[in-house]
Amino acid sequence: MTILLQRWRARLPFGRDVYLLFAAGALWNFGAGLFSYIWPLYIRELDGTSVEVGLLYSATYLASALAFLPGGWLADHWERKWLIVSSWLITVPSPFLFAMATRWEGLVPGALLENLWTIGWPATVAYLVEQTSGRRQMAAFGLVYAGFPLGAVPGPLVGAALLSVLPLRSIFVISGVVFFLSAVPLLFLTPQRPTPAPHRNGLRQSFRALISKGRRGWVTLLLASAGAEWLAYPFIAPLLTDRFSLTAIEIQLLGSAVALGGVVLSWGLGRWADRSGPYRILLLCLLIGATANLVIGGLRLFLPVGMALFFLGTTNATRSIGDPLVGQYAPNGARGRAFALYLTAEAAVGASTPTLGGVLYAGSPGAPFLVGGTALIGLIVAGVWLWRQTTREAAPHPASQAP
Repeated sequence: MTILLQRWRARLPFGRDVYLLFAAGALWNFGAGLFSYIWPLYIRELDGTSVEVGLLYSATYLASALAFLPGGWLADHWERKWLIVSSWLITVPSPFLFAMATRWEGLVPGALLENLWTIGWPATVAYLVEQTSGRRQMAAFGLVYAGFPLGAVPGPLVGAALLSVLPLRSIFVISGVVFFLSAVPLLFLTPQRPTPAPHRNGLRQSFRALISKGRRGWVTLLLASAGAEWLAYPFIAPLLTDRFSLTAIEIQLLGSAVALGGVVLSWGLGRWADRSGPYRILLLCLLIGATANLVIGGLRLFLPVGMALFFLGTTNATRSIGDPLVGQYAPNGARGRAFALYLTAEAAVGASTPTLGGVLYAGSPGAPFLVGGTALIGLIVAGVWLWRQTTREAAPHPASQAP
């Protein structure tokens, strides 16, 4: 039996730690999926408007931005396994706080706490970069990132079933229990201590690495794409309610389609990026996301809109390709801080765009999706130019081939 188990493990494309992170992410997002797609409707139920929906999402991204930099420092100085476990456990009280809220303002503490888990995300990404290498690195990232939407596929389905027999506040309590259980796989991670930094000022070194020639264009593109994608994302449920009169249970069911798209696209495009290179697949992600946003914002027919929701999963696929790309730019010994700088900038962008989306939605429900999709088209044009520049710089100079 032991020999068979060893042979089975040898055939797995990744080490055990990749699958443990995958399992933890899937279980955590199963708990979040019980309520996340109807959370904007819960804000409305507590007397919030579309503008306040955007403000709450902006507050969550702001909490993430504030957590990343200290998280990056910790990732480069502390044992990463226990930092990851601790960050997972930070989220446990948040659903219980949601259940106790009586007005939309009462959701703020739980929303902030739920997103302070990102203090451990630089450690998670740095852990993955150092545990994986070579051709399969982006596929490993794709698998771990696919775990989150995979958990969100059954989450909304179970949430819809529970919503038919339980009040939403009881579902929040169940989510809190699942959040706690999701930390269990992380207890079995292999301990990992950060590589000592060769330079004292790792933060400055990381910043210079990210803005160096040939890199700053792609880093800027990734940050801008996050803003364009997050502009409309919080308003999926309100649009389905206002335009198609769907119920909370029906929206939960459609939320599974969004999550399924994240699973399929993250895993499939991640493997493709390993074979074909990350840049062209990154641009393909943006093209799919732009098309989905334009269809959702511009059409009033339910069938194409419902199909487009599946392809919004490219939001997850873009991150699963972009994050390891940033990891390749990050210097040894300061990898956690490099990710923290990048993720802080990404969260800062995310903190501003949902508020703008709320203002746009107040004018027209389709406006955030149309503006976001148009912005992604512009980024694709810029990305094609960057890709050509990158290819030209990577090609051997004719003089270097002379005998």
